[in-house]
Amino acid sequence: MQSNVITQSMLHSVTLHLRKQLPFKENIYIIKGMTFSDLINFVFSAGPPKDKRFIFKLSFEAGGKQFLPEQIMHDIFYEEYANIWVDMEKIISDYNDLFD
Repeated sequence: MQSNVITQSMLHSVTLHLRKQLPFKENIYIIKGMTFSDLINFVFSAGPPKDKRFIFKLSFEAGGKQFLPEQIMHDIFYEEYANIWVDMEKIISDYNDLFD
């Protein structure tokens, strides 16, 4: 017999961590449907520096999971509280070095 269990997110707040500041912003209230993009626009309303973008991660460890800006946080985190690491990376605009 198969059981269909639906797990519902209980996420209500997150803490953001940066490489140089752990934690950076604590207890940010999360509403249903909120994306990583919504979160970063709230925290860094001026946006990233030119030619860079924000990256959202589960940790700063190599090979750690990264999230897309438009992913809904309630679809990823099911606990009441989550830690999110924010990093920046250079936007690649010259693809010649990547593809020969």
